[in-house]
Amino acid sequence: MRCISCYNKDLIVLHSSNHCVVNVQRLCRKKELSRDKGVKVKILQCRRCGLVQLKSRIPPVKDYSDYLMVTSHSDYSNYYQNKLARGFIERFDLKGSSVVEIGCGDGSFLQILKANGINTFGIEPSKNAAALAVKRGLNVSNEYLIKKPGLKNRFDGFVLRQVLEHISRPNNFLQDIRYLLKDNAVGLIEVPSLHKTRWYKRFFDFFPDHVAYYSNATLSAILENNGYETLDIFRAAGEEYLVAYVKLKEKNGLKNIWVDFKAFVGRLRCIIADYKKQNKKIAVWGAGGKGIAVLSLCSLNKDCFEFVVDSDKNKWGYYTPASHIKIVSPENILKVDCVLITAMMYEKEIVRQIIKMGYKGDIGVISPLPRILTKDEVSSYARYK
Repeated sequence: MRCISCYNKDLIVLHSSNHCVVNVQRLCRKKELSRDKGVKVKILQCRRCGLVQLKSRIPPVKDYSDYLMVTSHSDYSNYYQNKLARGFIERFDLKGSSVVEIGCGDGSFLQILKANGINTFGIEPSKNAAALAVKRGLNVSNEYLIKKPGLKNRFDGFVLRQVLEHISRPNNFLQDIRYLLKDNAVGLIEVPSLHKTRWYKRFFDFFPDHVAYYSNATLSAILENNGYETLDIFRAAGEEYLVAYVKLKEKNGLKNIWVDFKAFVGRLRCIIADYKKQNKKIAVWGAGGKGIAVLSLCSLNKDCFEFVVDSDKNKWGYYTPASHIKIVSPENILKVDCVLITAMMYEKEIVRQIIKMGYKGDIGVISPLPRILTKDEVSSYARYK
């Protein structure tokens, strides 16, 4: 068997139970008692990612129609769901947005979202639970999560409560949810907390209905691996549950780099222009790969900078490619009014070196955006060791 999260084959057996109920949510009719027997279950843990999981669902659940999924039966449940829903809405300013709940049960949580100004849609595999949700006046589809063209990129947010622990192929499931969501969608995910199981030694938390048992680390890992950025994970309902706030990662995580690139170039050119207007001279420190890339990609040349300084004497006398700026020894910085450091990894070390050389002018850096260091920043950099 492979881990259902990371597919590692190295799993250890934590415990074997010989008399587990098949489905804790499915009660027996009298005529079924003679056929109802306990099953054997092995509880495993992945040595690589740490996820606790069952060896397999025995037998696999194919029909949730008889499940009793009513969640609005107690005052505390109603209080908790209201608090959770309001927190989700406020965290992401979701009023007026569209939210889908996968595995919405009887629709109690959807109803709260709807009452708070959310356009809701539910997906529920249990026929009985879906019927209860529809009676509440909710738009709920009685089916498993499937990819429907009409639902593609439709929702601003999603809710997944007490579902993920039932899923034996969680990576596929989480990927299928993405199909429903807009690019900037956010989500609320709730699972039973393994922490309480561990601390209170609750052997009765393990049963075949739940395939996976998530901790903060394993929940965050599987979400991150499937394109969700975990913004926050906290314990809720007396620490019975873990709740995660997430948002979709960009389909291309590099997209925003090129948006920010324009701001970077604009700011760098403003700095250069300010010194030129005052007839002041500016130089660059760093003829390494990143420094050369900055100069060329920002279309800067010898009209912008007096020279490029580098500590490597083997580079002195050469010119930077594309930008064609001469590379000289560090002592030359005493001739300019500003030094812009492009060697980000060594910028604190370079500041210390510059100060030791007796340089009295301005010092600038380029990351995360080009800026001139304040006197306090220069002093703090100078103390760096």
